[in-house]
Amino acid sequence: LNECTQTICMEDVQIDEEIKYLSDNGYYSTNMRDVYLYLTGKIRLPKKSVAITIDDGWYVARMIKILEKYKMMGTLFLIGSLASPNDYKSEYLEIHSHSWDMHTPNVCTGNYTHGGAILCWDREKVLADLRKSRESLNNTKVYCFPFYEYNDRAIDYLKEAGFEMAFIGGDRKAMVGDDLFKIHRFQLVNYTTINEFIEYVS
Repeated sequence: LNECTQTICMEDVQIDEEIKYLSDNGYYSTNMRDVYLYLTGKIRLPKKSVAITIDDGWYVARMIKILEKYKMMGTLFLIGSLASPNDYKSEYLEIHSHSWDMHTPNVCTGNYTHGGAILCWDREKVLADLRKSRESLNNTKVYCFPFYEYNDRAIDYLKEAGFEMAFIGGDRKAMVGDDLFKIHRFQLVNYTTINEFIEYVS
C-alpha cells in the first residue's frame, strides 16, 4: 500500500505530539456512548473531554500504537469493504460505520464537493449498504458521512437503518442540543500546528 499523500494523512510524530498533549494535560477521551448521552443531556462530561476520531481504515495500526502508548480512547469510522474490524482490536479503539462501500467520490452529481454514493443511490441500495455495515460492527448506531457530505434523504435512510447519530465536518465543538445527525467535529490535517490543535481542544 502506497503512503497517503492527502492532507488528512498525518505523520506519526504529529499525531503523537497531539495525543501526548491531551494525556499530559488531563483530557478525558470519551467513547461514543458517552458522546450520545452527553449530547442528549443525560450525563455530564469532564470539562476537558475529547472524542478522538479516525476515518476510513488505512494505517490504523499505527494510530492504535499511539493511543495505547498514552492510554487514550479513539473511535475509528471504518469503511466496511476496506478491512475487517478484527484487524484493529484494541481496548483503546472502538469501531463504528463509515458505510460499507459508499465512500467513493463522484458517484453523485449536484452541488457536492465529492458526491459520495449515499447522496443519490436508490433507497434499497443505500439501506442494504447501511445494514451490512451495521451488522459487521455489532449493530453500531453511530455513523460518519463519507466526505462529511449529507442531504435530507441520507439522514432519513440512516434513521430507517437504525442509526442514532452521525458525524459531519465542522469548525466548532459539539454541544448539548445539537442535531444528532449533524454532529460537528474539527478536521485535523498534516499542516495543523500544535498551537491550532490546542486551540481546538481548549
